[in-house]
Amino acid sequence: MEASAKFVLDASPALIRDHNQALINYFFERLPEAIGSRVRAGLAARVFGCIEVGSRGDTESLYQTLRDERFVVALREGKIRVAPHLLNSTQDIDRLLVVMAKARRKQGMSPIDERLKSLNIVLPDVMPPVVDGYVPAFAPLTRSGDQIHLSGRLGKEGGKLLCGKVGEEISLDQGKLAARHVAIELLAVLKAAIANLAAFEES
Repeated sequence: MEASAKFVLDASPALIRDHNQALINYFFERLPEAIGSRVRAGLAARVFGCIEVGSRGDTESLYQTLRDERFVVALREGKIRVAPHLLNSTQDIDRLLVVMAKARRKQGMSPIDERLKSLNIVLPDVMPPVVDGYVPAFAPLTRSGDQIHLSGRLGKEGGKLLCGKVGEEISLDQGKLAARHVAIELLAVLKAAIANLAAFEES
């Protein structure tokens, strides 16, 4: 204990910075192998140890798992921030990666995700605006106990509001495509709320 205290007291700011950055570099070198290719981290994120994994819901779920396992991490603008300190070692990073890998396996693709993939449907992480130049004033969803109520979405074509009666003002194909896009947007909102669509039950 005395040796550890002396080490901390004698450490210079440069030593602390270099030590912490070395651990962050170690973390990022081994991260893809631990949790797969869906991790996202830009150059600035690598300096501060910030990552996104899959959708925003996946990232928030992983963050909660790490907190439950007593890791000191933070959630900043939808990203997990890993911030090692002077007394951390590569063994601590290895343990962190093991827990992350286990959590990601539990987040494996549900039958619903598999079905979406087979249909070449990719749920957007960030919902597009309802129409060009218009920012909706309503929340995309509200919670009431264990229920989630989704707000209405509007049909669009090329980012423009699509109005009219199917078969008259708009064609049947246009109507089908607009309905498909609305359904995809609603699924994306729902997944962002509950992280795993397999946990959803229609009421």
